[in-house]
Amino acid sequence: MIRFRRRTTPMSMFRWIEPAIHVRRMRYKPEQLLATDSSAWFSTAEKCRNAGNLKEAVTWYEKAVAFDSDLFEAWIGLVDSLVRLGDIEKAASVTEEALRLYRLARPFYALKALVLLHDNQEAESLRYSDISVEQDEAGWYPWLVRGEILLREHLCSRVIENARYCFERSVSLADNQWVASLWVGVLYLVHRHPAFAAAYLAESAHLNPLNAFTYVKMGDAFRAMQLFDQARFYYEQAIDIDPTSDPARRGLADALAARSRISYLIDVDSAQTRWKGRFGLDRIRHPRTG
Repeated sequence: MIRFRRRTTPMSMFRWIEPAIHVRRMRYKPEQLLATDSSAWFSTAEKCRNAGNLKEAVTWYEKAVAFDSDLFEAWIGLVDSLVRLGDIEKAASVTEEALRLYRLARPFYALKALVLLHDNQEAESLRYSDISVEQDEAGWYPWLVRGEILLREHLCSRVIENARYCFERSVSLADNQWVASLWVGVLYLVHRHPAFAAAYLAESAHLNPLNAFTYVKMGDAFRAMQLFDQARFYYEQAIDIDPTSDPARRGLADALAARSRISYLIDVDSAQTRWKGRFGLDRIRHPRTG
């Protein structure tokens, strides 16, 4: 059981997600990828994807579906990872193959909707999404895709609320709610809703406090809100868990640089000096009085 210690953090509402000190100082050991069958390949792919290593995840998903095409979750992970990597053409090809093999599998209609959405065909995307969620047994992933579709529509409050409903339903239906919360947070961040992203990412970190990628995304969310001290805190959390995390180190460097720029701008003496220099006031000699 992981214990949580309380200490002063940049935002008190998130302080409970900091792992205990003995957990944070565990040496990070990359997993030995010794997968020998489709279920092991799929498991490895899922771990890579949820750690943000999408290119590596694609390799393992491809092995899994080639060995056992009945692994629907592997098809989903493969297409989703390809879309997030920007390879829409390959994602479309894999989706068509999945639908050719399993025409009645409703989750694959969610994949079709996702590909169409990222190919800027929103109307067609929504039509396929309707098919994927029209029955009660729709799983967590079709609702995740539907939420993203709604976020791409006109950003009125009603649409955002409908997207939130879809995301909440997605999380409630997921077997691993930390995974669903993670990707909901990532999608909110991608579509420029960092406050919503931070809330879902915090929930994901609470359920699984040892996933460095979650903390990286939390850092990204707070950096997007220009809360650089908070961003620094979460990037450092990610580095504590995984010292090899390049995204965490880059994010930390950017947050520190941005914080330094703001400190320079709001420093009264510095600002006054620069203002006088800009208008030549530093060269004006005032006559003595008295």
